[in-house]
Amino acid sequence: MHHLHSVYDISSSLPPIKPLFFMGLLAFISVSAYVFKRRGNEFFLFKRMSKLGALLGAIFCVIIMLVASVVLLGQYFDNKHVYESKQLRFVEGNVTGYRPMHSDKHRLESFDVKGVHFEYSDYDLSTGGYNNTADEGGVIKPNLYVRIGYFNNGTHNIILKLDTE
Repeated sequence: MHHLHSVYDISSSLPPIKPLFFMGLLAFISVSAYVFKRRGNEFFLFKRMSKLGALLGAIFCVIIMLVASVVLLGQYFDNKHVYESKQLRFVEGNVTGYRPMHSDKHRLESFDVKGVHFEYSDYDLSTGGYNNTADEGGVIKPNLYVRIGYFNNGTHNIILKLDTE
């Protein structure tokens, strides 16, 4: 009998706030640059920026932040709905075929459990769910005994619950 403990559970995780915070910060800086230029102030960070450049940068950053917010939060709430409506499949067993994320960050971390394939990256937030690679402190490693609650979004198996030994 394996003694498992919860590592990840979407029902108790927060939406992806960190990338949204950084996009919001970039948008704030861009809007600030425009406001400083419009008032004629010469703040040292914005000294070489034109008013038009500051305005276009602010508009671009705000649009990107809004689009990313809709996509990331929409994905998070869609995944949470799948979890809460008990549409998950479960697989339990040892991790096999483990491949860590490549050092150039272009290959996803991947593994199988009883023939079910999983892959993810810390840098790809488009699918949501568990995406913490070993390079960034993730727990998956070869031969680890796991129980995974997941669903297939049409292209990937998305981990919404992860228990390990």
